[in-house]
Amino acid sequence: MWESEAQWMARKVRQIFYGGPLSNANCLNLGSSTIEYRASKKPYIGLLMDVILKQGLDITHVDFKKGDGINISGDFCDEAFRLKLSEIKYDLILCNNVLTHVESPSCVYKIIDKCLVVGGYVIVSAPTIYPYCADPYDSKYRPSVQDVMSNLPRLQVVEWVEIESSETHLTRLKENPRQLVSFLYNIFVPIRGYRRWVNVLKDIYNINRKFKTICVLMKCSAE
Repeated sequence: MWESEAQWMARKVRQIFYGGPLSNANCLNLGSSTIEYRASKKPYIGLLMDVILKQGLDITHVDFKKGDGINISGDFCDEAFRLKLSEIKYDLILCNNVLTHVESPSCVYKIIDKCLVVGGYVIVSAPTIYPYCADPYDSKYRPSVQDVMSNLPRLQVVEWVEIESSETHLTRLKENPRQLVSFLYNIFVPIRGYRRWVNVLKDIYNINRKFKTICVLMKCSAE
Protein backbone atom coordinates (compact mmCIF):
# COMPACT_ATOMS: atom_id res chain seq x y z
CA MET A 1 0.00 0.00 0.00
CA TRP A 2 1.20 3.48 -0.84
CA GLU A 3 0.94 6.36 1.58
CA SER A 4 -1.42 8.17 -0.79
CA GLU A 5 -3.71 5.11 -0.75
CA ALA A 6 -3.80 5.06 3.03
CA GLN A 7 -4.53 8.78 3.19
CA TRP A 8 -7.43 8.47 0.73
CA MET A 9 -8.87 5.57 2.70
CA ALA A 10 -8.56 7.46 5.98
CA ARG A 11 -10.55 10.36 4.51
CA LYS A 12 -13.27 8.00 3.28
CA VAL A 13 -13.50 6.26 6.67
CA ARG A 14 -13.94 9.63 8.41
CA GLN A 15 -16.69 10.56 5.95
CA ILE A 16 -18.51 7.23 6.20
CA PHE A 17 -18.53 7.11 9.97
CA TYR A 18 -18.86 10.85 10.60
CA GLY A 19 -20.45 11.52 13.96
CA GLY A 20 -18.78 8.56 15.70
CA PRO A 21 -17.47 6.91 17.68
CA LEU A 22 -19.74 3.99 16.93
CA SER A 23 -20.64 1.16 19.26
CA ASN A 24 -20.45 -2.53 18.35
CA ALA A 25 -19.09 -1.74 14.87
CA ASN A 26 -16.31 -3.82 13.39
CA CYS A 27 -13.78 -3.89 10.57
CA LEU A 28 -12.22 -6.85 8.75
CA ASN A 29 -8.71 -6.12 7.49
CA LEU A 30 -7.84 -8.70 4.84
CA GLY A 31 -4.15 -9.25 4.16
CA SER A 32 -3.21 -7.25 7.23
CA SER A 33 0.33 -8.53 7.76
CA THR A 34 1.93 -8.11 11.20
CA ILE A 35 1.81 -5.22 13.63
CA GLU A 36 5.51 -4.58 12.95
CA TYR A 37 4.76 -4.16 9.26
CA ARG A 38 1.81 -1.84 9.91
CA ALA A 39 3.49 0.24 12.60
CA SER A 40 7.17 0.28 11.61
CA LYS A 41 7.72 -0.69 7.98
CA LYS A 42 4.60 1.09 6.70
CA PRO A 43 3.67 3.52 9.49
CA TYR A 44 1.00 5.21 7.38
CA ILE A 45 -0.94 1.93 7.51
CA GLY A 46 -0.76 2.15 11.28
CA LEU A 47 -2.16 5.69 11.07
CA LEU A 48 -5.05 4.38 8.95
CA MET A 49 -5.77 1.76 11.59
CA ASP A 50 -5.77 4.52 14.23
CA VAL A 51 -8.38 6.45 12.25
CA ILE A 52 -10.60 3.35 12.08
CA LEU A 53 -10.22 2.71 15.80
CA LYS A 54 -11.05 6.33 16.62
CA GLN A 55 -14.34 5.93 14.75
CA GLY A 56 -15.19 3.21 17.26
CA LEU A 57 -14.67 0.14 15.08
CA ASP A 58 -12.98 -2.98 16.40
CA ILE A 59 -10.50 -4.37 13.85
CA THR A 60 -9.96 -8.04 13.05
CA HIS A 61 -6.65 -8.50 11.22
CA VAL A 62 -6.54 -11.49 8.86
CA ASP A 63 -3.62 -12.86 6.85
CA PHE A 64 -2.44 -16.13 5.30
CA LYS A 65 0.50 -16.20 7.71
CA LYS A 66 0.72 -16.17 11.49
CA GLY A 67 2.38 -13.35 13.40
CA ASP A 68 2.07 -10.67 16.04
CA GLY A 69 -0.95 -8.49 15.43
CA ILE A 70 -2.69 -11.03 13.20
CA ASN A 71 -5.94 -12.21 14.79
CA ILE A 72 -6.88 -14.92 12.28
CA SER A 73 -4.64 -16.72 9.80
CA GLY A 74 -5.58 -19.07 7.01
CA ASP A 75 -5.82 -19.74 3.29
CA PHE A 76 -8.28 -17.37 1.62
CA CYS A 77 -8.88 -19.99 -1.07
CA ASP A 78 -9.88 -22.65 1.47
CA GLU A 79 -13.67 -22.94 1.58
CA ALA A 80 -13.74 -24.04 5.23
CA PHE A 81 -11.69 -20.98 6.20
CA ARG A 82 -14.02 -18.69 4.26
CA LEU A 83 -17.05 -20.21 5.98
CA LYS A 84 -15.43 -19.61 9.36
CA LEU A 85 -14.78 -15.96 8.50
CA SER A 86 -18.36 -15.45 7.32
CA GLU A 87 -19.76 -16.39 10.74
CA ILE A 88 -19.28 -12.72 11.66
CA LYS A 89 -20.56 -9.84 9.54
CA TYR A 90 -18.56 -6.63 9.29
CA ASP A 91 -19.46 -2.97 8.90
CA LEU A 92 -16.23 -2.22 7.05
CA ILE A 93 -13.87 -4.46 5.08
CA LEU A 94 -10.44 -3.45 3.87
CA CYS A 95 -9.06 -5.42 0.93
CA ASN A 96 -5.87 -3.64 0.01
CA ASN A 97 -3.49 -5.17 -2.53
CA VAL A 98 -4.72 -8.66 -1.70
CA LEU A 99 -6.33 -9.65 -5.01
CA THR A 100 -2.96 -9.64 -6.74
CA HIS A 101 -1.35 -12.00 -4.24
CA VAL A 102 -3.74 -14.96 -4.21
CA GLU A 103 -3.99 -17.77 -6.75
CA SER A 104 -7.72 -17.21 -7.19
CA PRO A 105 -8.96 -13.62 -6.73
CA SER A 106 -12.54 -14.93 -6.84
CA CYS A 107 -11.97 -16.43 -3.38
CA VAL A 108 -11.32 -12.98 -1.95
CA TYR A 109 -14.39 -11.56 -3.64
CA LYS A 110 -16.41 -14.36 -2.03
CA ILE A 111 -15.10 -13.38 1.42
CA ILE A 112 -16.16 -9.78 0.87
CA ASP A 113 -19.60 -10.80 -0.38
CA LYS A 114 -20.26 -13.16 2.54
CA CYS A 115 -18.73 -11.08 5.35
CA LEU A 116 -20.11 -7.61 4.63
CA VAL A 117 -23.25 -6.60 6.50
CA VAL A 118 -26.10 -4.94 4.60
CA GLY A 119 -25.36 -1.23 4.80
CA GLY A 120 -21.65 -1.92 5.22
CA TYR A 121 -18.73 -0.66 3.19
CA VAL A 122 -15.66 -2.19 1.57
CA ILE A 123 -12.56 -0.45 0.28
CA VAL A 124 -10.76 -2.44 -2.39
CA SER A 125 -7.40 -1.35 -3.72
CA ALA A 126 -5.27 -3.06 -6.34
CA PRO A 127 -2.48 -2.13 -8.73
CA THR A 128 -3.33 -1.65 -12.39
CA ILE A 129 0.22 -1.00 -13.56
CA TYR A 130 2.88 -2.67 -11.42
CA PRO A 131 5.64 -5.20 -12.15
CA TYR A 132 5.63 -8.82 -11.07
CA CYS A 133 5.85 -8.97 -7.28
CA ALA A 134 5.86 -12.40 -5.63
CA ASP A 135 4.77 -11.52 -2.09
CA PRO A 136 4.72 -14.50 -1.78
CA TYR A 137 2.66 -14.98 -4.95
CA ASP A 138 1.62 -12.75 -7.83
CA SER A 139 -1.22 -13.85 -10.08
CA LYS A 140 -0.60 -10.81 -12.32
CA TYR A 141 -4.25 -9.94 -11.78
CA ARG A 142 -4.47 -6.19 -12.35
CA PRO A 143 -8.19 -5.41 -12.10
CA SER A 144 -10.02 -2.40 -13.44
CA VAL A 145 -12.86 -0.75 -11.53
CA GLN A 146 -15.24 -2.61 -13.85
CA ASP A 147 -13.62 -5.93 -12.89
CA VAL A 148 -14.17 -5.19 -9.21
CA MET A 149 -17.79 -4.18 -9.85
CA SER A 150 -18.56 -7.29 -11.89
CA ASN A 151 -17.22 -9.56 -9.15
CA LEU A 152 -19.26 -7.83 -6.43
CA PRO A 153 -22.67 -7.43 -8.12
CA ARG A 154 -24.59 -6.84 -4.86
CA LEU A 155 -22.46 -3.80 -4.07
CA GLN A 156 -22.64 -0.29 -5.47
CA VAL A 157 -19.66 1.95 -6.13
CA VAL A 158 -19.76 5.04 -3.93
CA GLU A 159 -16.49 6.54 -5.10
CA TRP A 160 -13.26 5.47 -6.69
CA VAL A 161 -9.91 7.00 -7.52
CA GLU A 162 -6.89 6.07 -9.60
CA ILE A 163 -3.61 7.00 -7.97
CA GLU A 164 -0.53 7.46 -10.10
CA SER A 165 3.01 7.20 -8.77
CA SER A 166 5.93 9.23 -10.03
CA GLU A 167 7.89 5.97 -10.18
CA THR A 168 8.19 3.53 -13.08
CA HIS A 169 9.68 0.07 -13.28
CA LEU A 170 12.55 1.54 -15.28
CA THR A 171 13.37 4.23 -12.71
CA ARG A 172 13.25 1.61 -9.97
CA LEU A 173 15.65 -0.65 -11.86
CA LYS A 174 18.04 2.23 -12.52
CA GLU A 175 18.16 2.99 -8.80
CA ASN A 176 18.97 -0.62 -7.96
CA PRO A 177 21.73 -2.04 -10.22
CA ARG A 178 21.48 -5.46 -8.63
CA GLN A 179 17.76 -5.61 -9.39
CA LEU A 180 18.43 -4.43 -12.94
CA VAL A 181 20.98 -7.19 -13.52
CA SER A 182 18.54 -9.76 -12.11
CA PHE A 183 15.74 -8.47 -14.35
CA LEU A 184 17.87 -8.65 -17.49
CA TYR A 185 19.23 -12.07 -16.54
CA ASN A 186 15.71 -13.42 -16.04
CA ILE A 187 14.78 -12.31 -19.55
CA PHE A 188 17.47 -14.42 -21.19
CA VAL A 189 17.87 -17.22 -18.63
CA PRO A 190 14.53 -18.30 -17.11
CA ILE A 191 16.08 -20.09 -14.14
CA ARG A 192 13.15 -19.32 -11.84
CA GLY A 193 10.63 -21.18 -13.93
CA TYR A 194 8.50 -20.64 -17.00
CA ARG A 195 5.70 -18.75 -15.27
CA ARG A 196 7.99 -16.16 -13.73
CA TRP A 197 9.83 -15.79 -17.03
CA VAL A 198 6.57 -15.09 -18.89
CA ASN A 199 5.58 -12.49 -16.30
CA VAL A 200 8.96 -10.78 -16.54
CA LEU A 201 8.50 -10.55 -20.32
CA LYS A 202 5.05 -9.02 -19.84
CA ASP A 203 6.56 -6.34 -17.59
CA ILE A 204 8.68 -5.05 -20.47
CA TYR A 205 5.57 -3.52 -22.07
CA ASN A 206 4.95 -1.29 -19.04
CA ILE A 207 8.56 -0.71 -18.09
CA ASN A 208 8.42 3.05 -18.63
CA ARG A 209 4.81 3.61 -17.55
CA LYS A 210 4.09 5.13 -14.16
CA PHE A 211 2.79 2.77 -11.50
CA LYS A 212 -0.96 3.07 -10.95
CA THR A 213 -3.40 1.69 -8.44
CA ILE A 214 -7.16 1.96 -7.98
CA CYS A 215 -9.05 2.46 -4.72
CA VAL A 216 -12.75 1.61 -4.84
CA LEU A 217 -15.25 2.40 -2.08
CA MET A 218 -18.40 0.26 -2.31
CA LYS A 219 -21.55 -0.18 -0.24
CA CYS A 220 -23.77 -3.20 0.27
CA SER A 221 -27.34 -1.94 0.00
CA ALA A 222 -29.22 -5.23 -0.42
CA GLU A 223 -29.25 -8.86 0.66
